[in-house]
Amino acid sequence: MNYSGFNKKELIERIIFLENELNRKWGDEHYISLIYDSLDSTLNGVAITDLKGIIRYVNPSFLNMFEYDSRDTVIGNYAADIFVASKISKISDIEKIMKSESEKKLEFDVYRNDGSIFQVEISASSVKGRGGDMGMILSFIDITERKKFEMENRILSNMIITSQELERQRVAKDLHDGVGQTILAAKLNFMAYHKDNMKHKDRFMAGLKFIDNASHELREIYDDLYPSILSDMGLESTIRWYAKNSLEIKQIKVRLDIKLEDVITHPLEVDIYRIIKELFSNIIKHSGADSVNMILSNSDGVIKLEISDNGIGFNMDQILKERKGFGLSNIRQRVNSHGGNYVLISTPDAGTSVSIIIKAD
Repeated sequence: MNYSGFNKKELIERIIFLENELNRKWGDEHYISLIYDSLDSTLNGVAITDLKGIIRYVNPSFLNMFEYDSRDTVIGNYAADIFVASKISKISDIEKIMKSESEKKLEFDVYRNDGSIFQVEISASSVKGRGGDMGMILSFIDITERKKFEMENRILSNMIITSQELERQRVAKDLHDGVGQTILAAKLNFMAYHKDNMKHKDRFMAGLKFIDNASHELREIYDDLYPSILSDMGLESTIRWYAKNSLEIKQIKVRLDIKLEDVITHPLEVDIYRIIKELFSNIIKHSGADSVNMILSNSDGVIKLEISDNGIGFNMDQILKERKGFGLSNIRQRVNSHGGNYVLISTPDAGTSVSIIIKAD
């Protein structure tokens, strides 16, 4: 460049101007470089489009999330093509939907590179330049696991509600068919005695016997709802008592190995007792077993329960397919509520075994 036409002052001003321009351009390039470095290192998937919705930049997290091998395979594509929703015909529709629904983040179904569908949470905003809008930046979070967890929670909540309703129905039936009818029988006997105590003198004692039966039936119902026997006898003695009065009375041999070294909280004791009752009930109703082994231990803050029988077993795949759980879902709920692990193994004609591990509360 020829500076011969400039005087000294003009030349200095020109040099200062050029220096400022170089600093500004270097500063912009340095700033842009920092932005891209930051985007490349973020865990969220990021894509930047131009005004036409064509992808011009993606970060490594985007490539990994959408399972693209390299940037070359995705840059130049229309960003709207990755969305399953038909309402996304162009990328600017996302921002319009967010504004219309007053949401900063929305959930969408999107396509991976192989065509499979998964769910993401997206936030989007316009990219501004000196001349106005230049495109859009999109941030993606894979919410597949979160959605799976939410679905499991909904299923579990529905199962709990259903279980509670079935329990209410069972109690109502027990009260109506058992206690209610027994009290009615007592009433009829007392009425007969009141009408003619000489003719029906034996009816008074019969009425009292029915009252005793009703009292016994009521105790069975509320013990099943809240087993006070645990407070009276403790967990080990209660289990041994229940095994004797449920399995042994059915001519099923029981081998109990119980070693409880640490204190167990009462809520956990109740759940362990109910789990064992459910498993013993299944053995009686479905297994055809004549021998049962149970091991229950509690040491170092870990409770281990193993119950096995020599019964007919069952096809686990078939049970799951037909959604016949023999109360297994209730057991799983109780174990999960304490953060425990539950393993059931059964094979036709080879018996059934259940293993449960729970960290003490």
